[in-house]
Amino acid sequence: MPLGADVRDFLHWWRQELHQLLPSWICARIASPRLPDWVFHVSRDDIRVDRPGGEEILSFSTDDMESLAADIEALLPVPRCQVEIRLTPGRYLERKLAPFRLPRQRARDMARLDIASSTPLDAGAVAIFFPADTTDDRDSRCFVVKKQTLQPLLSEIAQRSMQVAALKVITNDREIPLDPADLRTLIGSQKSWSGRALFAASIMMIVGGMITYAHAGWRFNDALHRIDSTIEQLEADAKEVRALSDRTRNRIRQIEGVREQKRQAMPIVVLWEELTRLLPDSVWLTDLTVSENRLTLTGYSASAASLLPVLEVSPHFRNPTFTAPVVKVPGAEGERFTIETEIVR
Repeated sequence: MPLGADVRDFLHWWRQELHQLLPSWICARIASPRLPDWVFHVSRDDIRVDRPGGEEILSFSTDDMESLAADIEALLPVPRCQVEIRLTPGRYLERKLAPFRLPRQRARDMARLDIASSTPLDAGAVAIFFPADTTDDRDSRCFVVKKQTLQPLLSEIAQRSMQVAALKVITNDREIPLDPADLRTLIGSQKSWSGRALFAASIMMIVGGMITYAHAGWRFNDALHRIDSTIEQLEADAKEVRALSDRTRNRIRQIEGVREQKRQAMPIVVLWEELTRLLPDSVWLTDLTVSENRLTLTGYSASAASLLPVLEVSPHFRNPTFTAPVVKVPGAEGERFTIETEIVR
């Protein structure tokens, strides 16, 4: 890629950066110049001349350029007037070059390649135009116009010292301004600069470059600050979510533990019903304790030793044993006992 193409791409990017740097009201003022004196609508069959408000002045066939010259001479005698040219569908070919934005010179090279490989057009007989404002575009596209469509009209306009204020295409009921640099390339106009103007332009470029660099640095730092703030907030939210998740997990674990214990536990009603069925009427209990899978009985019986075989025959109890000596309590009937047995689930 030649150095000049890289410089032109840089200048195009720099112009867009300056456009973003300027306040919105200035951008609107720049984007909305004064209305042209005449509007030329170039369609497939004819050319219509309107006032800016839409009032039609004249219309003539594109094949009758002599009539065009006469009508313009009679109707537009005022020199240095501003005209706007609008190309309607059928007078241009819209081509999408890439799904992302490309530097202008690279996009132009791709457009030439696309015309040569994908269209029957002669690359030397067409002019390539790009949209004037691409800051909001997400892709690269161009508009291809045959030179014979514009050159006769541009020649008549130039002979009468009229200036082309803008060139637009109409697509989907929307007007898209085209890059004036592409139009200047087509008509071959060149600007002459005096030494003083060139010096002033150089100073403005240096100052603008410094402002652009400072603005880009400020946007970069501001973006980093917003990213850091967002990360801190997300980390705090993540910690809170993790703490909530841990509490929820512990609660679920506790609930599952209780449910498991409940599934494995023998209901006290069942144990009490079984003891009522097994123990004889001569036994009375003073204490009954259930701890996990152990049952402890304390009470009085006429014969404490006979209780162990009684408990062993039950399918709910296993290995009943005395955990304390069996004693005769003075002044009371029967023997005091303490028996512990394993509960069978």
